[in-house]
Formats: sequence, C-alpha cells, structure tokens
Amino acid sequence: MRSTCHHLIYLDQLIQTLMKLETAFINFENVAKIRLDAGDGTLLELSLAQSKKEEVAMLIRTEIKNQLIYQNSLQILLRSSEKFELTDTAFSLIPFIQPDTTNLMNNPLLSYYMQLAQMAEQEIRLAKIGLFA
Repeated sequence: MRSTCHHLIYLDQLIQTLMKLETAFINFENVAKIRLDAGDGTLLELSLAQSKKEEVAMLIRTEIKNQLIYQNSLQILLRSSEKFELTDTAFSLIPFIQPDTTNLMNNPLLSYYMQLAQMAEQEIRLAKIGLFA
C-alpha cells in the first residue's frame, strides 16, 4: 500500500511538471508560427514544436491513465468504493537544512588530505613543465 501511495504522489508531481513543459512547448509553437509568418523561421522549426507539444500531451494522457490505475489499486487495497485523491499537504517535503561546516576546516584529517591534494597538483604541474620544456 505504501508503494502505491508513493507512486500516486510521484505521478501527481510528474503530471504537474509535464503540464508546465506542455505550456513551454505551446509557447514555442506560437513563437515558431510567428517566426514562420515573418520569414525568420522554417517549417521544420514549426513542425518540431508541434511534434514536441503532441509528445508531451501524449505523455500527460499516459500518466493520467497510470494515475487512475494506481488509484483503483489503492481502492482495492483499502477495500473501499469511494474515490479519493492524495493531497500535497499530507506528504509535504521536509526542507533541507545545510549543516554547519565551519568546524570542518579545523579537522586535522581534512587538512592532511587537502595538503596531499595540493602536493599532487604541484607534482602534475612540475611533470607538465618537465615534459614540455
């Protein structure tokens, strides 16, 4: 049941992202039409924009069907006849907090490895000078 919920959340986010992408391709198609009418664009550019827009629209339709399949399987797992949808508030993302890295620079092991890396870089520079001199 957990994986079905995760799939539903994933598909919801995917559909939202694809809809944003479809909007971008609709704008691309409109610009391609204007450019073609103005004589700057080519028919290839317009047909590419139209095909990409249709491709994304097809992906949206496919993922909506997949979402319905997972909703039905979740209904079966819950043995419920009611239709429902997962909300974004139930599964909100936890914000990522950057750890405090100021103490890392005082770590002697890190200093040792940084010195080794600097020595290796200097050796590479010397080898290049020796080879090309």
